[in-house]
Amino acid sequence: MGERLTGHLLELQKRHACIGDVRGRGLMLGIEIIKPEETNKLGQPEADGERAIAVQRAALERGLIIEKGGRHGCVLRFLPPLIINSVQIDFVADVIDQAIQATE
Repeated sequence: MGERLTGHLLELQKRHACIGDVRGRGLMLGIEIIKPEETNKLGQPEADGERAIAVQRAALERGLIIEKGGRHGCVLRFLPPLIINSVQIDFVADVIDQAIQATE
């Protein structure tokens, strides 16, 4: 299931420029929300904590609870139960896609 969720998140990263990094192991995964058009002093994409909050809220409105963490609160963390099934993984990916689109 971790590979399935990782695959979905990597596909979303290709479609949404605001996803800077997909990281983690197994089912403990995170996506970093960034401002793709801005960089910091080190040339790295600027973190977008405000958009992460907006995505978190949009996901909650659609029935998915996501935690925030990371620098500037810009990492959305996925910590599903180990008994999650493929239908639920697909639901998570669909909701994240919708939530990101809602914040564009």
